[in-house]
Amino acid sequence: TPVPVLRVPRGIDLAQQTIQAAVSVFPSYSHDDLKALQEADPTLNTFMGFWKTQKRPDRAERASLSPQVLELCRLWSKVVQLNGLLYRQAQRPEGGEDINQLLLPETLKVEVMKQLHEYHGHQGVERTTELIREQCYWPLMLS
Repeated sequence: TPVPVLRVPRGIDLAQQTIQAAVSVFPSYSHDDLKALQEADPTLNTFMGFWKTQKRPDRAERASLSPQVLELCRLWSKVVQLNGLLYRQAQRPEGGEDINQLLLPETLKVEVMKQLHEYHGHQGVERTTELIREQCYWPLMLS
């Protein structure tokens, strides 16, 4: 079953629609909660230090970074910030519109997997993984 595409109603900008979709995956978390969790996450916080200044780490800095931070640095051009939250822009596997995947803090991974599995009728592993990829991204999730 294909995942429904988020359609943007007239008068609502895409950034706001993306944020609303991210918050709906985490009904118990506000936008500010998600922002604070991203900032508190060691991997995302390290990446943000470089990304906010738009200065990529040099060779010496890269030598001390974790594989997860290095993965985010490789995705540099695909990272966007919408109302203070970081997302990875990705193209749908079947083509079509780009999607914005929330860069998910480590502390939310298990909760997101559980919520998406339960909310969508206890789909199997493949379908739950597909649903997660529609909404979220974390470094090395595809490996």
